[in-house]
Amino acid sequence: PEVKRERERESTCHDIGSPPPDPATPRVLRRASALGVAGAAAPWALNLAALGEAAAQTAPSDYKALVCVFLYGGNDYGNTVIPYDAPSHTAYQTIRQTLALPRDQLAATALTPRVALPDARQMALSPQMTRLKTIFDAGKLGVLL
Repeated sequence: PEVKRERERESTCHDIGSPPPDPATPRVLRRASALGVAGAAAPWALNLAALGEAAAQTAPSDYKALVCVFLYGGNDYGNTVIPYDAPSHTAYQTIRQTLALPRDQLAATALTPRVALPDARQMALSPQMTRLKTIFDAGKLGVLL
């Protein structure tokens, strides 16, 4: 019974006339930490909820997005979109030398744009990018150089 009364006394506010509880006890520190974390995370969690609601909305049928990908030091752009027409590919091979991809490996990913490039130039994607070629052919992907 004495232990129970002691626990009840600890869990309630301190009595007037008795010293306040030690602010550095593990229980007080845990409670303060939890409240601090909850207070700091609440706005972030609300923003995530708003983003989830926005993502759940259906996009209009004419929806288009511009997606720009910046790969800092992680992409060899010279072997991503590659000159495919004979004169441009020859110049590309001269410049890239041992890094150049052979023209015959590019046939499957050669791009045929809806609007022809100047001087009958033609580009191809890297041979590993066949899925992007499919999206390009469907008119849902463009290449900006």
